[in-house]
Amino acid sequence: MNYFTSDEQFDYWNKKIEVKDNEFRYRFVIDDADTRFWFDRAGLAITMADWFRYNKGNYPLFKTPDWVKEAVFYQIFPDRFYNGNKANDPEYIETYKNKTEPYENVVPDWYQGIKESEHHYIYPAKFTDNIREINPKSGWHVLFGGDFQGIMKKIDYLNQLGINVVYLNPVFEATSNHKYNTSGYEFIEDNFAVKDNQTASNELFVNLIGELNNNGIKVVLDGVFNHTGYEHYAFQDVIKNGKDSKYWDWY
Repeated sequence: MNYFTSDEQFDYWNKKIEVKDNEFRYRFVIDDADTRFWFDRAGLAITMADWFRYNKGNYPLFKTPDWVKEAVFYQIFPDRFYNGNKANDPEYIETYKNKTEPYENVVPDWYQGIKESEHHYIYPAKFTDNIREINPKSGWHVLFGGDFQGIMKKIDYLNQLGINVVYLNPVFEATSNHKYNTSGYEFIEDNFAVKDNQTASNELFVNLIGELNNNGIKVVLDGVFNHTGYEHYAFQDVIKNGKDSKYWDWY
């Protein structure tokens, strides 16, 4: 195998193998101190004999946590769940079309409907009181101000539903309402927590998890660590340096 790259935790190696047969079998031999492991697509075995008579129950690569088997999940899209703190509502959104003049953000009243827009930025805002819904084409920069404080205020409601796990959509810094286009996984979105204070926002998120756990509710994060948003430092470096960027292969 050939050395490929490394990060703070691992070295990465690769090897290209041309397979001409329809059926391809393989195994890795891993020596760890005095123990030798055999690993193939069926799983892990400690001895060669085990590899031939592999029993998946003896050496499971992954064990489903017992709590998941009895779990009742409730998915929360933070911006749309409940606005518990008006003070952290967003004021502006970024725009990729004009780097000097951001559009004013759209924070409508909670039950106010939004009409269709020609593009994903609602500018000028088009509201309607007759149709209390968010048009699918209204744009992903329409923010309703939902936040962690809102989730905390609704813990009793969640308990009444009988759920015991919250599946939380992305909560890291991002310009959109869905937060899948993160600008950095190091910090929590301050519009969900404490505006203009990243450290306090991170701490509030930890407190939120603690409050949910104290009420018998576990938390699963939608991390989406396999991609970033336009504003992410690595992507900005790629824009600036092109193929000379050390992050070029990321994208």
